[in-house]
Amino acid sequence: MNLRINSLFEKPIGQVLKQAGLISPLQLDLALKEQSLNRQMSIGEILASRGWIKKETVEFFVNCLPNLMHKKQKQPLGYYLQKAGLLTDNQVKYILSLQNQEQSWIRFGKLAVINNLLKQETLDFFLGNVCTKSYLDRVYLSDEY
Repeated sequence: MNLRINSLFEKPIGQVLKQAGLISPLQLDLALKEQSLNRQMSIGEILASRGWIKKETVEFFVNCLPNLMHKKQKQPLGYYLQKAGLLTDNQVKYILSLQNQEQSWIRFGKLAVINNLLKQETLDFFLGNVCTKSYLDRVYLSDEY
C-alpha cells in the first residue's frame, strides 16, 4: 500500500476534510466540541447538519475516496469533484465549455479555481491524492493545473 494513502487515512475524517480545505480549523474545533456532548453523531454528520459541508461530500471522503486511491484507472478530475458534491453538473459543463473556447490551454482545475468554484487547497488535495502524475501527464501538455 502507498505510504501517502496510509498516512492520509490514519487521520480522522475531520482532519482530512480540513487538509482538503473543505472546513476551517474553527469549524472542526466546534464540531469536535459538539461531538463531545453528543457522541451519537459523527463529525461528518455534525459538519453537514451545520451546513458547513454537504453530506454527499462527507460520504465521498469516507466511502469512496479510499477505494479511488487504490485504483490504477483514473477518471477526469471533474468526475471526482462532481462525485464529491463539490461541483455541479452545470459547473463541470461550464468549465469544459471554457476549455473549448480560447482558454483551452488552461487546465480544468485551474479554471475551477479561477472561477471561484473550488479552493486551490481542495484542488491540490485531489491532484495529490486522487489523480496520479502519470494520469495528469497523459491528459495535459503542461505541468501547471
